Amino acid sequence: MKRSLALLTATAALAVAAHAHQHLAAGFFDANGNGQPDAGEPLRLVNPPAANATFTLLPRPTGNYAGYLSLTEFPRTQFPNDYFTFTALSDGQAEVADPRAAHTGSQLWMEIRSVLGPTGGQFGFWDETWSYTHSTPTASFATNAPTGNFRFILSEPIVPGDPTEDPYGHIHDRGWTATAPGTYQVTFRLVDLGTTGPGGSAFHNSSPDYTLTFVAIPEPGVLGLLALAGAALVLGRLRRRA
Repeated sequence: MKRSLALLTATAALAVAAHAHQHLAAGFFDANGNGQPDAGEPLRLVNPPAANATFTLLPRPTGNYAGYLSLTEFPRTQFPNDYFTFTALSDGQAEVADPRAAHTGSQLWMEIRSVLGPTGGQFGFWDETWSYTHSTPTASFATNAPTGNFRFILSEPIVPGDPTEDPYGHIHDRGWTATAPGTYQVTFRLVDLGTTGPGGSAFHNSSPDYTLTFVAIPEPGVLGLLALAGAALVLGRLRRRA
């Protein structure tokens, strides 16, 4: 009985690890230290990844994202905690108020400023649930070429453009892909497309640039294969004892 419980615990731990992910949250920089957002204060990621952080893209031969090296919300045993989603903090309407949240009525978007990577590579962004109905990215960017400052929304307003809306957003099931192995340096910037600032302008200035490093690996490494074999062994024992 104790051994069965131990095996179940191990299996549950693997499942939890496979679904773990990070939230990179958008808020504002309190430049004057008064504890509230003021017009012109810039946006920021309140918890940006470490400068040496890397996000791993792995092969997905079948199903959603088939044929790409990808980082998605789908569970995986190798680098299971690499997945992240960009979010926007709440002013208190959608969730508990966060003092770092952008001004009410702000509409936060993320802009892809540049993509550096292996020659001939393509870096892809897949919007929410896009992979369920499409076999190619929502937007694809040739490496070392202009991105057109492509933007995707972070806020989830009930009525877009309403100046009383919460800037909050928490959108899942977006994905990142690459067509070739190698290292991709992708630069992002937060922008406010709301009109609650002076004269109907954006309330917040844009954030500084954030560069994230994605590493596309064509084949699973030894550690990933060992983890997969271990998970299969645990599940096999459970089935035999069932």
